[in-house]
Amino acid sequence: MTPRAVRRAERAAHLVWAALLILAAYDLLPSWGDPLVRWVVVPASAASGFAMWFAAPIRRLVKRVRAAVTPPIEARSR
Repeated sequence: MTPRAVRRAERAAHLVWAALLILAAYDLLPSWGDPLVRWVVVPASAASGFAMWFAAPIRRLVKRVRAAVTPPIEARSR
């Protein structure tokens, strides 16, 4: 997946969680929605927010770690 596609998916997920939180705030969810909001929507919304916030630094870190761990092409062919 390209970084652009990942960002779009993260934004879409974050907007879905936000819509569910708005429905809960205005008491438009059925009674089974309260535990869903408390145990699924709020943590998922926080996780998607952090994922959007830290996606680029994490991607750069992974790229640096892979470069440090993977030997150069010349060394791999021996």
